[in-house]
Amino acid sequence: MMIVFIALISTFIYSLSFSAFIEAETVGSSEQNIKSEYILKSLINYAAAVVNSNGAQEQKGPAKICPNQPWGIFRDGMPLPPDFYPLFGLSTEDGVEIALEITANNGGFPVGKLTGSGVDKYAETLKNLFDILGFDEDKEQDFNSRCGSKVFSPEEMVGNLIDYLDKDEKSSSGTYPGCEGELSEEKKFRNDGKISNPEELLNIPGFTWNRWNKLYPFVDISNNANQSGQISINAAKPEVLRAIDPNVVSEEDAQSIYDYIDSGENECYTNKMDLMEKTGVSDSVATALSTSPRNPITTYTNGRATFNVIARVRYAGRAAKFLQATIEKDSNSQKGSNITNPVLY
Repeated sequence: MMIVFIALISTFIYSLSFSAFIEAETVGSSEQNIKSEYILKSLINYAAAVVNSNGAQEQKGPAKICPNQPWGIFRDGMPLPPDFYPLFGLSTEDGVEIALEITANNGGFPVGKLTGSGVDKYAETLKNLFDILGFDEDKEQDFNSRCGSKVFSPEEMVGNLIDYLDKDEKSSSGTYPGCEGELSEEKKFRNDGKISNPEELLNIPGFTWNRWNKLYPFVDISNNANQSGQISINAAKPEVLRAIDPNVVSEEDAQSIYDYIDSGENECYTNKMDLMEKTGVSDSVATALSTSPRNPITTYTNGRATFNVIARVRYAGRAAKFLQATIEKDSNSQKGSNITNPVLY
């Protein structure tokens, strides 16, 4: 926690320029709204400092990602304790809660990989994830869908997402049927191959608010950050690990793999044998999760050291405000971390 405290102090030394937006706020904004957004920006800066706080200990070369680093304590989201409030100009009497979530981008399902090569395994894995989250049984009707009010199955949700991302105006067919081909011209998807922020998923038929709320912690929307499109065994949550092959990887297997890393005390897995030795999972489980022609979507390496950060502030009696951004860690701690793609919602 001392490293985290030092990182917070450094936030206000090297990166407050990111919060200069206050000067551009409209005159009609309330003081509380302005302060909320200032806090959110400062939390993102704090996250950048935490992500880069141990850079000096690393050898030259690509920055490494492992939850035993300081950012790992925020992996599942964590409220900041009241002791930190004065650094944001707050007190417990303000009736405010602030929280932060920092996740490695290559731990979630890479939504952008549902187009192009290797789409079959990605589509199968996403459908499995939908099943694990209960979308095959929830009877959740989408009343606002541009494809009509109905209960969309996991297969149809995958098809509609493929339709939303691909650059043609035809419906996805086969195992994952979409509905774009049935739409009138003014209702067609924009077909630019990108999803800019998590809330954009709500535009896709079948992605209701309840389903989105369950899904968003397990997907990687940052299409540019995780360019390899592979899911890191070291960063993935149990639900994502199971989705890779639910016929082989049990709930207990996935949880044990996650818990070993999530303890914050252990080094990351480096290969299949290392995974088996550290967790005791069987050869079949380790094989199912390791990269192969059958499974090209997983990796034990980190790729680019990029993180998805969500900051939250909530005043008593008011809805929470969120700020999401992408942070890229620099292996040279003197350069700090790059903050991009901030989205306020």
